[in-house]
Amino acid sequence: MPFKNISIVNIRAIILLILSSSVLFGCAATPPKQQISDSSAAAIRVGVKLHYSFISAEFFAPDVVFLVKLKNKGDSLKQKILISTNYRYESLAANLLPDSIDCFLLDIEPGIYAAIGALGKGRNSQADILVFFPEEMVRKTITLVESNKMYFMGRYILKYGSSVNGFQKPDELQAYYYKLLRSGNEELYTKTRISHYQSPVFAFPVLKFVDNSTDDEIKFLKKRLNLFKNTSRESTILNRITLLERMH
Repeated sequence: MPFKNISIVNIRAIILLILSSSVLFGCAATPPKQQISDSSAAAIRVGVKLHYSFISAEFFAPDVVFLVKLKNKGDSLKQKILISTNYRYESLAANLLPDSIDCFLLDIEPGIYAAIGALGKGRNSQADILVFFPEEMVRKTITLVESNKMYFMGRYILKYGSSVNGFQKPDELQAYYYKLLRSGNEELYTKTRISHYQSPVFAFPVLKFVDNSTDDEIKFLKKRLNLFKNTSRESTILNRITLLERMH
């Protein structure tokens, strides 16, 4: 299977990746316990609408999201080590909104990260779908994650589908990760659920909407505070909110 060999870095601190809706209510398992006391986090909201034809469309429901780690912000986005989320939260509006699922990546080291894609299912078809984020979006998600704070990468709405010219073609970065995830390279290794997916549909969406201002980050973090209320991770959110409000 082509997805058994995706690599994941050693877990050390914490980064939190969220694909989320704006509603407060939802269902989720209890977040995994914090692995170390000095933790960091980052968050992102992504929604994808898939158009299979002019009369057939559905929302994408992500199960896992993939990040890459960069040595510095000027590094190439074409990396070979992918980091996969390991905790999922779904809102009650999941069937109504394109961005209504939270996917968390917990316990990895601080550093510079970017989101490059997601794996999940079509809400109606239940087809396995692998979404590759466009380079325009990936560059906007680049975030320096420091110790013991949560960062909001922004909210992104994507669209993929048919047109008079056929389905959208991948950009150079999407094409790179498409080839990487289909390579079967033995050096790539995974501890994620990717091996459970059978022959997924590949989607190369374009970016339609971005929300990543300081105000957006403050509002998002305050809203997400309830999800980690009275847990050891609550401080990672409060630390970032305090810093942002002082700077804003």
